[in-house]
Amino acid sequence: MRAYKKKAVFVLGMHRSGTSALTAGLQYVLRVSLGPIENKGSKENPKGFFENSKIVRFNDRLLQRCEAGWDTYGSGKRINFSAPFWDSSKLEALQLLQDFYGTQDIWAIKDPRISVLMPFWDAVTCDFGARVYRILIVRNPLEVAHSQCVRHRTSPETSDVHLSGEELRYTLNLWFWYNLVALSNLPDDSNIIVGYDQLLSDPKNVLRAIGKLLGLSPDPTGLDEYCTSFLDKNLKRHTVEKADIDAYTTDYPYVFDLYNLLRKPAAGCWLRKKTAQKLIAAQPQIAFLNSWTGPIYGYIAVQRSRLNDRLKEIASNKETIASLRKELEQLKQSLVSKEEPVHDGAALLNDGKIV
Repeated sequence: MRAYKKKAVFVLGMHRSGTSALTAGLQYVLRVSLGPIENKGSKENPKGFFENSKIVRFNDRLLQRCEAGWDTYGSGKRINFSAPFWDSSKLEALQLLQDFYGTQDIWAIKDPRISVLMPFWDAVTCDFGARVYRILIVRNPLEVAHSQCVRHRTSPETSDVHLSGEELRYTLNLWFWYNLVALSNLPDDSNIIVGYDQLLSDPKNVLRAIGKLLGLSPDPTGLDEYCTSFLDKNLKRHTVEKADIDAYTTDYPYVFDLYNLLRKPAAGCWLRKKTAQKLIAAQPQIAFLNSWTGPIYGYIAVQRSRLNDRLKEIASNKETIASLRKELEQLKQSLVSKEEPVHDGAALLNDGKIV
């Protein structure tokens, strides 16, 4: 077995599942380096996203090369990680790791997109010389769907043209796919599973358990700061009633079946590969979803992504045209101000000479 001198932690899970709050705990409490993060808050994440924006943009490009996107349901099942372009992408990813984490003994990357790109990042990180740990955080799928809906509605400037947000049913299936693919991509036993509710209700024990599994001791000051200052009841702004869950469970039983199965081991403990495989085998609707629902949702999401790119291009062209018009008007005014006054032709004649 290969001996690694470095450790890499990848925070996985569906968007709006608490990945940011968990990653903040890794930084505050376990002193895990996150590299250069642009931790600006927003309406949906007032305390920040705790992610490396360059890594996120890189992952977006990877998905685009697969004609997929972060909200493309089912695309993870169709990604061919042996395609030729992955070799050049791997070199770029290795350079990113060297630039951001080359001097760190342990570091973490949070980006839900890695849930469906884990085979690629596993290989890259192994070549980088770090042992990979994965933390999967799980939240009630209906809460996730409502949270995504609010984000889409209140931040239209940052929410792309996609179904996840404006359609609860789509986001429920997206939640199912993210977690299903994340489970399918686990290559070994170096995985930890955490429940979002558990993180909020018992953060000290959750972070201590993660620290023990990673071989790290919690910083007492950081732990107190995280529990008293960072975490608060406002972090969870979307809760659902049992009646609502029951209603959606009737139409989407496979989503809530998987959630209930994941809740059992979601206690800050190891998630063995064998356990993950058993969870996958317990899903009776997978064949149906992959053969029908996935491709349809995937096609719609890809087309919407392309439309969004086109709209951005049009908006950019409009800005360029407006800027050129402004420059042209300024140029006209400049030329007018430099023109010499024009006199009447008769006044210029003196004894038949032009003066």
